[in-house]
Amino acid sequence: MRQAVHPVDEVLPVPKLFALGLQHVLVMYANAVAVPLILGGALHLPKEQVAMLINADLFACGIATLIQTIGFGPFGIRLPIIMGVTIIGAIFNTFPYVSYSQNIGLVGVTGVYSRWVCVTGGVILLVLGLIPKLAFIVASVPQCVLGGAGFIMFGMVAATGIKILSTVDYAKERNSVLVVAISIGFGLIPIVSPGFFRIFPEVLKPIFGDGIILTAISAIPLNAFFNRPSREQAEADTFLAAQAAEHI
Repeated sequence: MRQAVHPVDEVLPVPKLFALGLQHVLVMYANAVAVPLILGGALHLPKEQVAMLINADLFACGIATLIQTIGFGPFGIRLPIIMGVTIIGAIFNTFPYVSYSQNIGLVGVTGVYSRWVCVTGGVILLVLGLIPKLAFIVASVPQCVLGGAGFIMFGMVAATGIKILSTVDYAKERNSVLVVAISIGFGLIPIVSPGFFRIFPEVLKPIFGDGIILTAISAIPLNAFFNRPSREQAEADTFLAAQAAEHI
């Protein structure tokens, strides 16, 4: 009997891999090229140099994506994600690559969880990073046009979060309402009051200036504190999870 392959490790036909991989690249492309466009514009660099930054950015994104999706020894999480550069990392030269939330939203939209789709996307990014003329064209496109590509996908990320929160049993876990309320409140601070953390050191501004990071910093410890399961419940949940994994 043939052993079932986990959806994350499923290898799809090449045409489907290419089509879905290209989708992932198109979804993250606007954000990926936004960093060199913004920094290049701020530094008043000529278009030729901005194009070189775009090529280097896409090539490095491809390498980071392949390392994370394929996995080499202890390196790589081996999950369907696309890695991209951040403005914080580009400025401070530290941990510049993160996974894009819109690509996670795309996985939910397509229902395809194969990491080899994102491997294909990583290869496409490598190829794009070797085409200077394409980067030069992108350097000439207004940023508002590029930003429109990610508009719907960010909405999908928000919708996915709402969907996850709707599965919580608020009657049984009454403290969950408090966790959600406090976390959303913390996440909105940089938006409604950008100067709220102005007295904090400059090195902490990338953390306290990001609503997503603040929400996570609040939600994770609060959930662990208020909704900590008993030992019996934890063992039961582990058993149910193991049973579910056998039927995937």
